Amino acid sequence: NLDRYRSEPAVTLRQVYFAHRPADPAAILAQLRQGQPVTGQPFRHGLEFPQYGHSMLRGMFGQPIVEALSVAPLGLWIGPLESAYGWHYLQASERLPAVLLPFDAVRQQVENDFLVALIGAVFWWSVRSGQFDDLEGPAHRILADDDRVQAAADEETKRGAESTEQPPAL
Repeated sequence: NLDRYRSEPAVTLRQVYFAHRPADPAAILAQLRQGQPVTGQPFRHGLEFPQYGHSMLRGMFGQPIVEALSVAPLGLWIGPLESAYGWHYLQASERLPAVLLPFDAVRQQVENDFLVALIGAVFWWSVRSGQFDDLEGPAHRILADDDRVQAAADEETKRGAESTEQPPAL
């Protein structure tokens, strides 16, 4: 499955952050779109995010914001969008698609995936061929073999052979 060996899509963006919903969110968006400076609040993860992968952005902001960034026109401010941290105005400036990574970058993962597939195939072969059918039965039979029982059986056989012998003729 080649998708396992691709980079994830990424976005370069910047933001203006507010811990609480601004009183006039439409006015702030209009200012940003006109290129006017808007001072927000500091954000714990920063205000600029160069080539951040979708999984990283999803962890910081949540899936709805990642989806909004995926469809927003590049260079256009959008918002306010709510996350667990507060309210964000975002501007995506670059989108990078998922690309197939060079073999050197994924060699270890390819080797690990091959080993997992091989181990799985060997396991299924062993189950289907009866390798695990009765692992304890033969061991118990060996342990249950009792020399005394065998000796008694040998003695009985010996007695039976003696009783069938004819006495010597006189």
